[in-house]
Amino acid sequence: MFLRRWLVALTLLALPAHAWAIEIAVPCARPSVFSGAAVNVVVLPYSVPPSVRSSSAVGEQLGALVQLETVLSIAKYGSIGVTQLVGDAQDECTPEIVLDKLLGRQGGARETMRPGSGLILIWGRIFESGADLYLQSFVQFLRPGTTETVDVSVRDRMLKGTLSTQAFACAPRKIAIRDLEDIQRQFRSARLLYTQPNSSSRSVEIPDRGESLAFWVTDLRGDWVQLEPMDRGSNRKFERGWLQVRSTDAQWSLRAKMPELYFVEGVAGYLMARVRSNSQAIVDASLQGAESAIARYIEGWGANAVLGNDATTNGTPLAVAVPRQLRGFVALLRARGADAGLAEARTHFERAAALASHSSDARNLVAITQIAQTFRQPADAQPPRRFVDEVRTLLGSDPGNATVLGNLGVIYDLVLTPAPGAPASWQLSPADRGQLSKQRDSLKSLISMARRS
Repeated sequence: MFLRRWLVALTLLALPAHAWAIEIAVPCARPSVFSGAAVNVVVLPYSVPPSVRSSSAVGEQLGALVQLETVLSIAKYGSIGVTQLVGDAQDECTPEIVLDKLLGRQGGARETMRPGSGLILIWGRIFESGADLYLQSFVQFLRPGTTETVDVSVRDRMLKGTLSTQAFACAPRKIAIRDLEDIQRQFRSARLLYTQPNSSSRSVEIPDRGESLAFWVTDLRGDWVQLEPMDRGSNRKFERGWLQVRSTDAQWSLRAKMPELYFVEGVAGYLMARVRSNSQAIVDASLQGAESAIARYIEGWGANAVLGNDATTNGTPLAVAVPRQLRGFVALLRARGADAGLAEARTHFERAAALASHSSDARNLVAITQIAQTFRQPADAQPPRRFVDEVRTLLGSDPGNATVLGNLGVIYDLVLTPAPGAPASWQLSPADRGQLSKQRDSLKSLISMARRS
């Protein structure tokens, strides 16, 4: 424990004073991000059903708690901004409208994303079925102008893989009226700004409606964050103070109710490593944090899930498949091309493909790691000729997939080029070589288009 606190303290000292920022109660009609941050997280309000209109504010309150929990979990990456939006979750606060504004596709945003930086959107709903209430979250992550891909080198060529999707629905979880009351209670507690990081010091209440308020996060101590007001369009001034983010009630934990917050922590680390790729120290630390957080999500994603922890039967296979794919991406990036990382990534990709067998991108990830391992460790029982047919089958179900099409061209080149030291079983007969050459030539125009896309 002492070592962990020392490492956290060392990390904080190494970061600039204004490495983190938050803004609360930003209207969805004018959403905003911190364009100077490498990674932004934007939390939309959760929609609520008519039956809980007496607790109608709970959707925004839940979003506020998600914001603060996220700040605590991702601050270690540095250069982050976390924004909470408020408004009608079924009107201007839809993820489609907000994202279009933040990317500059539609007017209205006060500050938009920079190309290449990272963005995570979190939103959700509280809904009812019969006499029961349920909570379900949705997550989307992206870098504007960039598709999340991973490269696998094979001899002097490169194979590419992409995620099945960058947005998915998390498993719905059963909740109780008591949970809504706990959210409201914790929200009220998290609006008190104390002079010291203890609840016995003097405090002032931060209003929960009326205007947006922006703060620098200047320090972290356990479950407390220190906030310093910034001039961001608000006339209300606060002194620097401390918020207690997490509940003092050991029986109530937002992460226990919403394990998807571990995935948000993990994908933030992944995006940070991609955005700050020019700093190997940042990359290494971010990927380590991403690996740990995604592993915890995969371990606990099924907690309190309505239909159990079988993602295939409960209707949310991508909620596990995509995190597994991303964990494979992290393994490859951390290993920097080493065989051990390739083997680890293949394991994650195979498990993901078993969940998302409908996805050609999922099966492509398995194929490229298999091909790389085959060429790195040639064996008589593994002639690479079979990969041509396997990847052509993927195109049969998804003919417009440019990534798979580009890989097919690389695979033709690999199979048709004699490999030094390869087993005799890898040798092609004249008939097979002629057939494969004709197939490759017939696809040249399509492959060329895929490589340019």
